[in-house]
Amino acid sequence: MIFTMSLEDKNNVQTDIVGVSDTEPARVWNSSKRDWVVVEDGEDNKKGPVLNTDGAPFVTLLPRVALGYVPCVFVLALILSFGSNGYAGYYLFVYSGSLLFVLFPVYAVYLFFHTRERFRDGTLTMYVALYHLISFIVPLGFLFMALGFNGLA
Repeated sequence: MIFTMSLEDKNNVQTDIVGVSDTEPARVWNSSKRDWVVVEDGEDNKKGPVLNTDGAPFVTLLPRVALGYVPCVFVLALILSFGSNGYAGYYLFVYSGSLLFVLFPVYAVYLFFHTRERFRDGTLTMYVALYHLISFIVPLGFLFMALGFNGLA
């Protein structure tokens, strides 16, 4: 038997008794999947390799590209402005904002479905959610800046 204690007030202490059955397999609450997971005591479970889960989770390539799009545009515009044509950096800025005007809604739909899929799989961690949020906000800010600067807004 396992005894659990929950404190409602400082003076009122309640104890609940949770029974553990020998016939039912042991279950553990998985907070990322929000479901009970059966813990098996078989030989396959003991022989498996122990994986290190301390590292950062895998983030797909498209959010990385979306996050790196804005710095790449600024660096390329700076490099192009040193060339023979002084407006080359400006043209890159205008055309990249126009391209982002088309690509950003596509990326928003992709990010919505990808995040929902990761949430359902239980692989959406706080790190991945923040990465997706930042990779959404940075191009959105650049889009508003490019549209406002170009006179399109």
